[in-house]
Amino acid sequence: LTDMRAFSNQDNFKIFTKEEVFSLEKSKMNSDIVYASSARSIYKSQDKGKSWDKIYTIGKINKKINTLYIYPKSFDVFAATQDGLYESNNQGGDWQRIFSGSSDLENDCMNIAKTSNATYVGTRAGLFVRYNQIEKWAQPFEQLSEGVISSIVIDPQNEDIVYIACERGIFKTVDNGKVLERIFVVYGSEVPEEDYSDFDGEVTDKVIAIHDIVMPFHKADWLYIATIKGIFVSKNGGEGWERVTSFGLPSLSVYSLMVSDTG
Repeated sequence: LTDMRAFSNQDNFKIFTKEEVFSLEKSKMNSDIVYASSARSIYKSQDKGKSWDKIYTIGKINKKINTLYIYPKSFDVFAATQDGLYESNNQGGDWQRIFSGSSDLENDCMNIAKTSNATYVGTRAGLFVRYNQIEKWAQPFEQLSEGVISSIVIDPQNEDIVYIACERGIFKTVDNGKVLERIFVVYGSEVPEEDYSDFDGEVTDKVIAIHDIVMPFHKADWLYIATIKGIFVSKNGGEGWERVTSFGLPSLSVYSLMVSDTG
């Protein structure tokens, strides 16, 4: 592989390595601290990207790191990998595996999100949740008990509200994971109807894949989603949706989104 660079939209972070960089996360507790991951290693910068140290390498040769996540209210760092979920409570000094599934698909952790009350892990075999008062991981929702979980987002203004994207659409919980409601499904190239109560697994092959969800901090209840049929936006917490213009996009198939902190 050739040398790769990773940049942020506010600070000119540069990573020079012979490994391709897949994930880049900046600490909200200290903006000088940035983490980056390649397929097998995690790097840390404490000076806004001027210098980097390799702080972790995944042990199993045939496994890779999928993404990184930093809990916004602390310095805790998580690595979602093909060998389970790893956590560091001391800014990358030590790592512990805190989740491992019973199969290769469950072990393949795609994304993670955390609130003050629960930790959510999206795998290739459904969603797993660990509530703080219960140390055991569980799959509390039948609708999310299988298939790839492509994105998990916590509302930046109300952490009780969680959005989860999977092969069956987008689901929303407003009580920190106790009750789940489906708010978005795309059939073919059409914008969906507002009522999804009749949707079931029999039409899964007709559902358009949803790749990513993002929420602007400065706009309450706004959601953007990336799909293989373009970008959609909701301005009321998922109650209604509209398609974002595709003008300028090289392809309708969008895999990742980022929104500006300032609008």
